[in-house]
Amino acid sequence: CPSWRTIWPAAVQEVRPQVVLVHLGVSVDVVDGPEPRFTAPEASGLRQQVIGEAMDALAATGARVVWTLPAVPLDNGTFYCGGSRKGTGCDPDWIARWNADVVAAATPRGVAVVNLEDWVASRGRTKADRPDGLHFSGAGLDAEAALLAPQLR
Repeated sequence: CPSWRTIWPAAVQEVRPQVVLVHLGVSVDVVDGPEPRFTAPEASGLRQQVIGEAMDALAATGARVVWTLPAVPLDNGTFYCGGSRKGTGCDPDWIARWNADVVAAATPRGVAVVNLEDWVASRGRTKADRPDGLHFSGAGLDAEAALLAPQLR
């Protein structure tokens, strides 16, 4: 697969968006080749660097970048992490580390950050919002759209 480092800048140059919304979970593979253990001290700095490069690429033509911080999946959402919560992208500690790294990369760049973890917690982490444990659906998706819409104007 082509790297985002090639695809994203080309797409941004072609589309010239006014706003870009990044809505993704924890990425455990941010560099080509060997990568430090996710919880290793040097991993955080590496993630911040790569996330910052992604933010810069998306904002290259002046777009406002809005980046969401993922929420901890419900128990049934661990399906998307090989059925395991610990030591995966479904691990609450990993999500907290990822979210802190996104904020650290976003702050000096003026990238808007929307904390879905706090928002989901305020709604009671309901299965009605995320029937598969991860993705918003139905009324939960409508509520998420209402949360994000003001950030995209």
